[in-house]
Amino acid sequence: MTDWLNQIVPQPLEAIEIDKEIYNIEALLNTNLAWLEQGYGRAYRKIENDKGTIYYPEVYRGTVQGKPEYIRTTYNENIKSMCYFVVGKEEQMNFENQSYNYLKWNVGLIFLVNLDKINSALLDTEIFTQNLIREVRQLLTQALTKSTRYKLKSVEREYREIFREYTMSEFRNTMTAPHDCFRINFDIELQEECDAVVFNRCEAIERNISDEEKQNCILPFVDWSDPANLATLTTQQKTDLSNELC
Repeated sequence: MTDWLNQIVPQPLEAIEIDKEIYNIEALLNTNLAWLEQGYGRAYRKIENDKGTIYYPEVYRGTVQGKPEYIRTTYNENIKSMCYFVVGKEEQMNFENQSYNYLKWNVGLIFLVNLDKINSALLDTEIFTQNLIREVRQLLTQALTKSTRYKLKSVEREYREIFREYTMSEFRNTMTAPHDCFRINFDIELQEECDAVVFNRCEAIERNISDEEKQNCILPFVDWSDPANLATLTTQQKTDLSNELC
């Protein structure tokens, strides 16, 4: 387990169903909330028994030097803002044999914020957490894909309801200004995917990256002076490049 601050979580390559939806929402929040320092995806409930049984959230970081690692997403004094998802059990909606059924998950989206780091001037006069809640609510209701059914259910401001899956002492400093937290509960319903999961890494990358991302995030960093990179081009690609550049 490592501290969450300044840690990078890799982009999932083969996410499906609820994991894919969580990633889409995570990307939406990170892109559109100017005050959000770090938006994480799905957190897993971990257990420690050193000082009694303690439950806390951790986000999977991937493997580091061949060893799987997690990032603990509890209180941090240096925090500006962060969020992560708590995913409940999977339910079948009106199940039918030999059909692609609708699936349903109860999801909690938890935010921990430092209001002083977000807007110290406004904190001089008020606790403005509701302003942050409104921004998140508007994103969830207006910008999400229509192919998946989302139903917002409630917004929690009470400490015990926000962190009900975890040990309360792990979050004891999150409810006193300048720190605050809140939780948005909603349902996600989607239809089972009919296509098979791709386990080939190259195919997974191809399916999960757009042409714009290839052009902006990959191609500019390819060293074409390296013969090994040139060798990956097809004969037709070499011909096209030669015609374009000459």
